[in-house]
Parts: sequence; C-alpha cells; structure tokens
Amino acid sequence: MTRSMTAAIVVAMLMIAACTSSRGPGPSTTPAPAATSAEATHSSSASAAVSATPIPPASAAPSQAIAKHLTTDCFDNSPCVLAAGTWVTFGDNAFVPGMAITVPDGWTSPTANAGELKLIPSDHPDDAVFIWEDVAAIESNGGTPKILSGVPRTADGLTASFRKNPDFVVSTPAKTTIGDGITALTYVIGVSKAARYTSLDCPSHPACANILRDPVHWGPTDFYAIGAPEVVRLYLATVGVASDRHLLVIDLDATDPVELERLTAVAAEIIASIRLPAAMSGQ
Repeated sequence: MTRSMTAAIVVAMLMIAACTSSRGPGPSTTPAPAATSAEATHSSSASAAVSATPIPPASAAPSQAIAKHLTTDCFDNSPCVLAAGTWVTFGDNAFVPGMAITVPDGWTSPTANAGELKLIPSDHPDDAVFIWEDVAAIESNGGTPKILSGVPRTADGLTASFRKNPDFVVSTPAKTTIGDGITALTYVIGVSKAARYTSLDCPSHPACANILRDPVHWGPTDFYAIGAPEVVRLYLATVGVASDRHLLVIDLDATDPVELERLTAVAAEIIASIRLPAAMSGQ
C-alpha cells in the first residue's frame, strides 16, 4: 500500500491502496527492459498464514563490487525495473545507504528513499515488500492517527502494542533470522472483525486499521494502514551497534491470507539476501 500525501486524501490514497491492493503502477502492456547498467531502468507505465516462516540463510554475502546501484530515482509513475542480481541502495537520501539486497527477475521498486524501500513482484502487482527503519505505532482508528507515545519503537514494544489492540488479529510471534543471521520477530497482522473504522473513505469500512508511520521521513499526514481481507507479515529486528540501535521492519503486504502464504515463500530468498552496511550490521 502507499502512504497519503495530503490530509484531504489520507484515507483515499492509503485505504484504497490497502483495501483494493492497488499500490502502484499496473503492469505495462510491453514489459520494460531489465536493467543492465549500474542504475535501475524505469517502467514506462503510469499508472494469514499464522505460523512463523523461517528465512533460509543466504549462501554467501553478495559482492558489492558487482552490485548495481539502486538510487532514489524510483517513483510510483516510473518505478525502477530491477534486473536479477544484487542491488545496493545508493545516495545521500537512499534507504540505509549501502544496504545490499538480491532479487530475481520480475521485480520493480517504486520507492527507494530514506523513508522506505518498496519492492513489487511484476506478476502479482497487488502484493508488496516494504522495508522501513525506526517506525512508530499509531492509533489504529481514524484518518488522522497520532503516534502512541507510550509505545517503545522496538520490536518488543511494537509487538506488545499490536497484540493488545482489539482492532488487530495477530498471530503468535516467533523468532526467526533475516539477512546474514539477524534475529527477528515475525507474525501476521490482520483486521479484527471487531474493528469499526470511523472514516467512511475506507473502501473496506469499517474493517480497516492503521498500523504505523515513520515520524522522521514521512509527511505529517502519511501513515500505513490495511483493510480486510488484506493481511501482512512483519519481521522486526534490532540492528546497529550498542551505541546506535535501530528498528528494522520488513512488511510483506498481500491481498488475503492465501496470497500472503505465496508472497512469504517468494520473498524468503530476498529477505535472506539482505546485507546491512558495516555500521548497522551488529545486534
């Protein structure tokens, strides 16, 4: 799903994207060519599982000498088309500059900036993989949710908040590993049948719920929310050195529980391939 850009369309953009799973440009009638240079090319189109799923370890760390740069020049109306191989986030405003991630053919990125790295499988454009850093839990109801100031921005803090919220259905958290052995919590979040979202702009009204936002990099009216039957699988990990800890969140967003199972399997190798820059690789 996407985030809102203005208060007037906060639910129209977020919730329509969530509830209809129309998160970005549709597939072009003529597939865009795969990137072959050091930068991504762009598309010409404008436009619940409840058990833990361990991420298989990658065979080896990718060689950044042969990696391609994933710059911030990726947009919803002109997504970067990613050739199979390893990509490294690049640029001052990149998402975790120097982070490496390996993808197979058939993936695009409409967002690769400091606030979010978003990947979309071209054959299932209503699904998405989001990667965020240091996000905060927010009020689950309403079109202008506030940050929950009493919730620590940690894996345990967000998890505890989600599990006690009656607007969510949360599977039992389980430990797993992501990237090159980073310990993470994983679980599935869906919208509870008890949810009574107050904004009538939500296409799945009242079965919608707000989940989180990045208070540093997103706009003041931007937030992430879902609408039933949409479900997400989260991976939450603490990364960085002892004096500079960060929360890394990976979100697999799918149209329904069956599709989430498929996306979880497809994305497993991508998640396992993540390599953080040296300054953030400690736990």
